[in-house]
This record gives sequence, structure tokens and C-alpha cells, in this order.
Amino acid sequence: MNKTILPLLLACATLLPAGVPLKQAVEAGVAQALAVENTGLDAQSAALALQTARFNRWAVPTLSGSYRYSSKTPEIDAGLLAGLTGGHIFSGPLAAGPHGTTDFKLALTQPLYTSGVLTGQIRAARSLEIAERVLLRARRNEAAGQVKTSYYSYRARLARRDSLRLLIDALTVHQQTLQAYLKEELIRRSDLLETQIKIDETRAKLTDLDQAVATEAIQFQRLCGYRPEEVEAGTGETLSPLEATLAGMRERHPFVRQLRERVRALAAQRTVVRGQFGPQAQAFAEVHAGRPGQNFFGTEWMAYVQAGVAVSMPLFSWHRPRRETTAIDLAAEKLAHQERDFLAEAEKGLRQLYLRLETLTAKVRLYDNLVAAAGETAALKESLYRENQLAHSEFLVAQTDLERYRSDRGELDVQIQIVRVAIHTLAGTHLEEP
Repeated sequence: MNKTILPLLLACATLLPAGVPLKQAVEAGVAQALAVENTGLDAQSAALALQTARFNRWAVPTLSGSYRYSSKTPEIDAGLLAGLTGGHIFSGPLAAGPHGTTDFKLALTQPLYTSGVLTGQIRAARSLEIAERVLLRARRNEAAGQVKTSYYSYRARLARRDSLRLLIDALTVHQQTLQAYLKEELIRRSDLLETQIKIDETRAKLTDLDQAVATEAIQFQRLCGYRPEEVEAGTGETLSPLEATLAGMRERHPFVRQLRERVRALAAQRTVVRGQFGPQAQAFAEVHAGRPGQNFFGTEWMAYVQAGVAVSMPLFSWHRPRRETTAIDLAAEKLAHQERDFLAEAEKGLRQLYLRLETLTAKVRLYDNLVAAAGETAALKESLYRENQLAHSEFLVAQTDLERYRSDRGELDVQIQIVRVAIHTLAGTHLEEP
């Protein structure tokens, strides 16, 4: 039975899908990030505001109706009419219309000239819409960095945990050998106790690392919905030289571009403020149906049309345009300060990260030498211990140092990837778009 089931299990294992690429996990994390979703909603609102600004140039139809009641109506002196006509009708006042009037109006207004107000509103709305879309890229970049950092942090803790497990396995095998030697009275019992103490100390550290690994696994799954053991890192993170990264950050970083678009929006808003206090002209056409209509003497419904051009211009506003444009200039200067401060801090951070990367790369070469030397030392001390020429504690120290160097060497590769992720996060290049 077992000989039949085992090949089937192996065949099924070969048909299982490969691990999830890290890129797919990052895309899933970006798609479900709440900050990305909220910024996407802001981008949609900005797009709607741009549409509204564009439609403001179009003619606007309105339909309105009104009813007015007056306790008094216009009156005409009948004697005056008699004097004008040369006859005598009757004396006293004569009512000139009804007490209540009704009017329904269909009007169409079309802006003709707005001193740049409508054009400025469109430019401002377009810049704000671009700023929100660029900010959305920044949020996506941050979410991608969080997923990658969590994954590589999990890998770093996993590597250290696996190294401790290997050390425990090696010490356990050594302990079994010592037990055989003890039965033959070739060693002291203290050697066996020292080995057991070292195993217990390592297991205590392993317990902490198990918790750290499980905690980071929960964090990673919360960020992207995948378990980290399902994910494959692939070829890892690639980088451009420092100067190329700095140049790209100054020109294409989403946060920088967002600030510059907001400055353009403020410049357009400045045009809007100035235009609001300039001449305005609009054409209008109206169709009325009223009782009474133009002829207030009548009481019957009548229809009539009105059309024309309305021109207006404020003459004095207590220097309001100057105050509003000054406030806009101050806001633009504040954004410029934010851009300079961000670029200075980001450049400092990138230079530090590249320096850290150089340090880690140099440490890789050093730890390669340390691992080789520690391996030779451990083998030599084991041989000396077997020949009863070395204390058992020194042999344990050599064995522990070897595994520690191996662990540190393996963790360096993961740390290099974490630094590369941090560089892409700071430079805004995780999800670069053309």
C-alpha cells in the first residue's frame, strides 16, 4: 500500500502551483491598503471637480416661477385721463392691474468674458487632479515598501531561527557522542552538563525567535493576504547608482511632483482671484409666461421673450484682491519650503542608505572569511578535544562561534535586500510609471 501511495503523492506534489511571486504579493498589498484606497477616492473627487470646472464654460438653462400678491395695486387718476383725452369719464382713482401676479421663466445664460476666471478654475482643478493622482502613486509606493520590508524581515528572522536549529542539532549529536564516551569513562560528566546547558540556552533563544517569526508572518499576511511561506523572493531588488537615483528622485518623486502641481494650482487660483474683480460679461435669453405680463393693465396670460447682454465690474473692494493674492503667494512659498526640506532630508537618507549598503557588502566579504576561519578553528578544536588536549568549554565556544558567524552571514544577504527596499521606498521607485 505504502509503495503505491508514495509515487502518487510525489506526482501530486509536482502538479502543485509554484510559490507566489513577491511581485504578486506586493500588488495584492497595494490593492488592499486603506491609505491607497482613500487617496484613490480623493483622486476621483478631484477628477469630478475638474469636470465641473470645465462645464462652467457652458450655457446654463434654468427654470423658475414666482407668484406675488400685493394688497395695493397701481392706480391712475381718472381726471388726468379725461384731461389727456379731452373728455370726462369719471373722477377718482382707477385700478391699473390685479392684486396677484404670476410669472414662469425659462432662462439660458452663457458666459462671454470672465477676465480669466473660468480658465483659471480649469487650470487649478487640472493641477489638483494631477496632484491627487501623483499622491496616489506615492501611497502605492509606500504600501509596496511595507509589504517588501515585512517579507524580508520575516526572512531575516527565519534565517536566524534556522541557524539556531542547526546549532541545536549539532549540539544534540555532540551530546549523544559524549554520552557514549561517558559510559566508557573517557570524559568527565561536566562536559555532558556543559553541552546540555548550551542546548537549553539556545532553545530559549529559539523560543523568542519562533515568536518573532510568527509575529512578522501575521503582519505580512495582514498587509497582503498571503502567508510569507507561500511567497518566493525571486531575483531580489536591483538599484541604480546613487547619483542616478538622486536625479530621478528630484524630478520624478511622487511627493515632489505633487507639491509642484499644487504650486501650479495656486498660480491658477491667483488668476481666478484677480479675474473676479475684473469686468464680467454674459449673454442671456429668457422666455416668460405670466399673468399679467408686460402689459400690467391686462389680466390675461401672455408670453414674451427677453434677451441681452449683462456687463458688470466691481469698482472698489477694500483691497480684497491684494489680500487674497498675498495669501496665495504665502501658501505657494510654504509649499516650496516643503519641497526643499523633503529633498534635503531624502537626499541625506539616500546617501546614508547607500553608505549602509556599502558597509553591508564589505561585511559580506569579511564574514565569508570569518566563516571559513571559524570552520577550521572548530574542526581543529574538536580534534584537540578528542585528543584530550583542550577543555570542553573551549570546543563549545568554537562551535557556537561557527554557527553564529554562519547565521550573521546569511542574515547579511537579507539585510542588504531590506536596505534596497528602503532605498526604493525613499526614492519612490517601487512602482515606477512612465
